[in-house]
Amino acid sequence: MKKTLITSLVIAVSLAVLLTASAFAYTGELGGTNWRVTGINNGKQAVVSTLAGTELTANFGRNGILSGSAGCNTYTATYDLYGNIVKIGTPASTRKMCMTPEGIMEQETIFLNALENTRSWRLMGGNLDLLGEDGSISLSLVPAATDETVFLYRNPDGKEALVEMFDTDKLTMTIDGKTYPMQQTISASGARYEALGDPKTVFWSKGDKAYVAVEGKDLPDFDLVQGGAAKQTISAKPTVYRAGIMEVLVEDKGDDHILLTANGETFWLKRVPAASGARYVGETDATTEFWSHDEQATLSIKGVPYPGGMLTRDDEPNFSPAATLMDVEWYVESVAGKNILPNSMVTMFFKSDGRLYGKASINTYNSSWVDSGNKLMIGESATTMMAGSPDLMEQEQRFLKSLSDVNAFEVKDGKLHLSMKGGGEIIAKR
Repeated sequence: MKKTLITSLVIAVSLAVLLTASAFAYTGELGGTNWRVTGINNGKQAVVSTLAGTELTANFGRNGILSGSAGCNTYTATYDLYGNIVKIGTPASTRKMCMTPEGIMEQETIFLNALENTRSWRLMGGNLDLLGEDGSISLSLVPAATDETVFLYRNPDGKEALVEMFDTDKLTMTIDGKTYPMQQTISASGARYEALGDPKTVFWSKGDKAYVAVEGKDLPDFDLVQGGAAKQTISAKPTVYRAGIMEVLVEDKGDDHILLTANGETFWLKRVPAASGARYVGETDATTEFWSHDEQATLSIKGVPYPGGMLTRDDEPNFSPAATLMDVEWYVESVAGKNILPNSMVTMFFKSDGRLYGKASINTYNSSWVDSGNKLMIGESATTMMAGSPDLMEQEQRFLKSLSDVNAFEVKDGKLHLSMKGGGEIIAKR
């Protein structure tokens, strides 16, 4: 019993960390799609069918969380993509042991490793291939026959709750701009869910009605206003708007809805009447507004005008010196003249929308970056909270401190040199 409780606590904490990280994720074309795995690379240059009697799935949530069945256990991971580049975090899974069919646990290990090592994706005839670093197929997937996973509820006070189902027993609820990962609990009727680590936050649906409590506060009952069966689709490439070096990505999701990504945050917006142009406001926060007029647009996020003023649609790539470091995973070799420890890994991935993430040795981190010519400024990093050996923790802290001191960059001889204020460099290779 004690072991089960500890395992449940570890999984709950892992899911909470994953959700925090997902606030930085851009889900692009895959967000809101669900897939069934049909083939796995066996590590011998061959893609083989999944074992008979097993089902492996991959559900790409619109909030940057990937979840599904690994055959025996269920798993959850973060993901982030732009174009055909995809970055999948280390999956957290339950810890069951299955004995049949023979080879199921070995297949599960290969599958989870393949997810984490995925670097790009492609569509072939409506099916999905996830590709490894060398461009070979890691996983082959086909669309899963599932109902639409996103539901919108509204109560008499005008408050809205956006609910996204991952599986029959897991969902996320977004309300007042905050997202809660939830697990189904036993109930006499309907489907009742509690937030991980917060049993006083509850979503309880019965037919088209739902009871919601947030951190112990009961809210007036909600009614279902949108949701149901829908065809799975892959979105077109997002439209890019710019204000100076700031970039906003807008995806048309159909049914008068868009998905907007700015400053590393993603917002689900609905179209509302306007005297001119196309005006959208947040599903759960009406103070977030995007209003486009031909080639220009204005944006307010939670009531604050977007920095840089008027946004201009950009149909041409924006090339700058920073293009040489973007959308590539950099492996750090040394920090301030000291080599990275053997059997450890420090990485950097500079996204074109101004986000930076990677592995700092033990923990993963998220940050932001902005450039001007060859000048570079990196914001304060947010990290997960795992502990490790003293030497790795010291290396991690040294790297994160050095990262915040970076003020210039140069790519030469295939290596990235990040110069720090007061001297010293972070040197990384592709």
